[in-house]
Amino acid sequence: MAMTTIGMKVDDALRARLKAAAEAIGRSPHWLMKQALLAALDRIERGEDLEPAGADDGDDGPLPFLEFAQGIQPQGTLRARITAACRQPETECLPYLV
Repeated sequence: MAMTTIGMKVDDALRARLKAAAEAIGRSPHWLMKQALLAALDRIERGEDLEPAGADDGDDGPLPFLEFAQGIQPQGTLRARITAACRQPETECLPYLV
């Protein structure tokens, strides 16, 4: 099974809460985030609502780039190779150029 790393940006306060919660149960923040994601996906797949009772819709504010982001296609093989090559350290690139 192929594995892919994804990132998530959080503010400092949420990061501190995540770290404290993970330490409290003797796990890593990564483990805790993965378990929360799996639990959320399970609820969605069962048709359950993720919003807590009494929560208003739209509390996250407007999502101005949502339509644009949904249209972004994954990189093709060649484009992925170009992206990977442009981030190589100079010491690895020089032998090919010389």
